[in-house]
Amino acid sequence: MTDRWVLPASFAQERLYLLAHMPSARIDAYTITGRLTLQGPLDHDALRAAVADLVAQHDVLRTGLRADRSGRIEQHVWAERPFPVAIEDLRHEADPSLAAAARAAAVEGAVIDLHDGTVWRLWLGRTGPESHVLALVVHHAAADAVSMRLLLDQLAAHYRAHLGVGVAPGRPALQYADFAVWQRDTAAAGGFDDALAFWTQRLGRLAPADVPAGGTGLTLPLDIDPAALATVRSAAAHTGGTAFTVLLTAFVAGLRRAADPPGDIAVLVPVAGRDRPELEEVVGCLVDNVVIVVPSDAADLAGQVRAGWADALGHATVPFDLALRRCPPQHRAALTRTLFNLRPTLAGSHSWTPELTAGIAPEPPPPASFGLAVQLALTADGAARGHLVTAAGGVADTVARDLADRLARAEPT
Repeated sequence: MTDRWVLPASFAQERLYLLAHMPSARIDAYTITGRLTLQGPLDHDALRAAVADLVAQHDVLRTGLRADRSGRIEQHVWAERPFPVAIEDLRHEADPSLAAAARAAAVEGAVIDLHDGTVWRLWLGRTGPESHVLALVVHHAAADAVSMRLLLDQLAAHYRAHLGVGVAPGRPALQYADFAVWQRDTAAAGGFDDALAFWTQRLGRLAPADVPAGGTGLTLPLDIDPAALATVRSAAAHTGGTAFTVLLTAFVAGLRRAADPPGDIAVLVPVAGRDRPELEEVVGCLVDNVVIVVPSDAADLAGQVRAGWADALGHATVPFDLALRRCPPQHRAALTRTLFNLRPTLAGSHSWTPELTAGIAPEPPPPASFGLAVQLALTADGAARGHLVTAAGGVADTVARDLADRLARAEPT
């Protein structure tokens, strides 16, 4: 029996591998985390068995990335991979919860070696007779936000199955390596050519706006309360848009107001990359980016944002890395400088069993991976919360604060 298979890496895996090996790479820029507080009786043996089942279910959790002799990045998928679960008893600590938070943060911040097929780790700390903290961290080369939700839900399902109170989820019809092979084959056969032609035309004529820079690097909290978000949704319903396009319009309006001299506004927006039903249950990095370009002479800003979003979604199948290669080199930095993201939150409370609840902590502020990034999550109480983060040397602090204020008020102009 073959102990591992060697397959082509996806375009996202290739990019993440190269970024992770840059001298300036930040560890936390390329991982995704989920931290749970478990309240109730927890069977450690059942949890260990559930983790083993999860590893068997998703090949990408047994996948390493390596460069061949020519420099091409490949997936090495191991047929089997032991995954020990570290369980630490912290009940003797003066403050077990504080100790657990510190240990979990250390696990989340440790380097993940992409070579050996251990692209994720799980740590469990016991803080009381029936209380635990679980930290799960996965490299982005093996997961995205949708994947993290799948992993947490399926870990709970496997756990219930080992207690005899549920049915274990089966292997998905497709594995991430199948997606990577399809992506490479499609590119080689010219299947992305029409979408690439669109992006070549759209990005080739870009004249980027000059937004004041030189900021100190800020992390500003964003809190769009339920009443404000309800107003956003109402406005969207009357204009044929969505809450996302209304908030993005407010963001773009702030950038246009700050630009000196004026120019086109280009904003990266992540898309799930799961537009086919068979990809919905796949764990892996399917998320990708599209660019929304708003011309400097756009009179109807909201309409231009909606149209730009629709055009981008219509040509989102092509990997962003391929589209970026078609852009003039002098414009590539402008296309990767600004990001805007709105998605459902991972945070909340869930029942693993009738006696065991899992509370998922709100996500920490993201690292400063872009000159300017807005990360918003739609919460269960009808709000949108997150952060606006700028890198040192990125947009000016005054611009960042104005943008945060506009988003909090959902002010479109």
